[in-house]
This record gives sequence, structure tokens and C-alpha cells, in this order.
Amino acid sequence: MGNISERVGREFRRFQLDMLRTSRDNIFAHAREIDVKRQAVEDICRSAEAGEITPEDEEKIGSICSILDAVYCCCENERAEGRAAPAQGAALRWLAGLRRQDEKNREE
Repeated sequence: MGNISERVGREFRRFQLDMLRTSRDNIFAHAREIDVKRQAVEDICRSAEAGEITPEDEEKIGSICSILDAVYCCCENERAEGRAAPAQGAALRWLAGLRRQDEKNREE
């Protein structure tokens, strides 16, 4: 399950480099996004290491262009709906949502 950890790690490194190429003001403006994505990497790597991400999860996640952007969008959608959306656990909530959607699709 190391490949999902490696993938989000690479995504985050690219994101960090993109942020470093911008102004200090832009970095501050994107502080929440940086925090959510950093926490998502930690959560995904910890879950993968613990064996909590199944091969089926990896297969679903593998088709997503940017895992970190998807997690961030999910977190921002939660916030827009008025729900608490802390950075910690955002990736796990996003993954749980994918699993629920997959179960729903199987039932139909």
C-alpha cells in the first residue's frame, strides 16, 4: 500500500514547490489549503501504514487526478454547508464518503 503514500507525498511536494514560487501574501492566503493538504498526507500515510486503506480503496483513489485537491474540495464543501471541517481527518472523511458512494452504487 506504499504507492498511495508515495503518490500523495509527490503531490504535496509539487504543491509546496508551487507555493514557494508565489508571493508571501499568496502563501498566507492559501494557509488553510496548505494545512488541509499537509494533514491529508499525514492521515493517508498513517492509514496506509496501518493497513486501513484496502486494495479496493487504492483502486478507486488511483483514478483521481489529484487526491489532495479532491480532499481539499471535500473539506471546503463541508465548510460551505456549515459543517465543522477541521483539517485533521479531512482525508479520512473524504475516503469514507467514497466508500459510502461505492456502497450506494452497488445497491442500485
